[in-house]
Amino acid sequence: RVGLVFQNPATQLFCLTVEEEAAFGPRHLGLDEDETRRRVDWALRATGLDGRRGRAPLELSGGEQQRLAIAAALAMRPPLLVLDEPLAGLDRGGARQVLDTLAGLNRRHGVTVVTIEHRLAEAVRVAGRVVLLEDGRVVADGPAAAVMADTARLRALGLARPGARPAAAAAPAA
Repeated sequence: RVGLVFQNPATQLFCLTVEEEAAFGPRHLGLDEDETRRRVDWALRATGLDGRRGRAPLELSGGEQQRLAIAAALAMRPPLLVLDEPLAGLDRGGARQVLDTLAGLNRRHGVTVVTIEHRLAEAVRVAGRVVLLEDGRVVADGPAAAVMADTARLRALGLARPGARPAAAAAPAA
């Protein structure tokens, strides 16, 4: 019922091809090959990896590996997808690909996506809701725009509002 994608996709990718990786879960659920193929086709299309079926996972970029880990989880058809730091180690382009994939899964396929992420500027762009934690306790929870507009709370937590520029350091007095 819950698909889990780890921070480092290399820790969960172990098959020889993209297609085999996406098929691993459904096969181990005991699904027949027709249903497995349908799920793999859907998951690879949903993550933009359909054209990479025969490639080795280690030949993929970081963003593509992250999307493959997402596809492998999706092929199990969970209604909830939980991702731990999916943007870790990705450049802006790779991060954008992963976030666009997640937003599309939610919008087009109704998958609930929970993302644990430190890169607020990128992640808040597609978030409907933001929950901020401090020492394991919830300190803010609400619509993304409202939580991110609370600059006093963000400052108190040591966070910068996405898009805000840090204040310039005061010039020393002469």
